[in-house]
Amino acid sequence: MNRKALAARTAINWWRVTGWSIAGLLVLLPLAAMQVTREVAWTPADFAFAAVLIGAVGLTIEFAFRPQVSRAQRQGAVILALTCFALIWINAAVGIIGAEDDPANIAYYAIVMVALLIAAIGRFRAVALERGAGVAAVAMLVAAVFATAAAAPGYAPGTIAFHIVPAAAFAFAAILFRRAAPLAQPSGEKRN
Repeated sequence: MNRKALAARTAINWWRVTGWSIAGLLVLLPLAAMQVTREVAWTPADFAFAAVLIGAVGLTIEFAFRPQVSRAQRQGAVILALTCFALIWINAAVGIIGAEDDPANIAYYAIVMVALLIAAIGRFRAVALERGAGVAAVAMLVAAVFATAAAAPGYAPGTIAFHIVPAAAFAFAAILFRRAAPLAQPSGEKRN
């Protein structure tokens, strides 16, 4: 290995350092808020939950930015990770239907888990990610119907809007994964 290649290999990736620094600051931000106000009262479990969730998003972005990943797949992975993060974070913080401890809110965790399970079964290939994101988009629209039926009359428009935003994000991620997926499978058969 020559000097130039060795220098490139050992150079600090400032984007990576910046990204993980921001992730760490996001986890520690509530700690700073706890020093100023009593409104924020996190337990060690809350910090662990935040660290795992933010770390999962960070790792997803790390994997998405590998050199062999296409731009469309990279964009789809970032949108999918951020949408799953937002859905879980909002649901855990305040709940989507009623309060955060309402049993109906489990459906939103299930939407994320099913999408990730479909992607994992397909070994996180673009086709599997497309299917997982597509299922999540449809599931969010189905959840919108049930959540709107359960919502107080004045909250129906906000409930519908809340569900359309992540459904659209999941659908957009699915479209990006479709663009990234190869047109033919390795065996030569056309994709279905």
